[in-house]
Amino acid sequence: MKSLILKDILNIWHNVKSLGFIFAFLIITLIPQGGLESYIIFVCILCSTMIITTFNFDEHSCWVKYAMIMPISKKDYVMGKFATLLIFCGAGVGAAVVLGIAGGLYLKIL
Repeated sequence: MKSLILKDILNIWHNVKSLGFIFAFLIITLIPQGGLESYIIFVCILCSTMIITTFNFDEHSCWVKYAMIMPISKKDYVMGKFATLLIFCGAGVGAAVVLGIAGGLYLKIL
């Protein structure tokens, strides 16, 4: 299952740079208007939707058909996706709290 999680993380890694720009834009727009809580919630939702991208990558490359002939059960595949989702959500919460507090202090809102 670790390899399934690593596959999803490596597939999504190229989106990290664009996510950084989106997080910075959201700091400027959301924190002054909605506060730190709205920023944290929005970033967590954004990070949790990244799992949909991994499903699209798997479907486009026909990975599921290939995985089912390997010694991977459907249960392992689904558990790997849920574990990846938890990792993305945890990373989103961590990034949102750190960047939100830093952005709030920089914008002198907190």
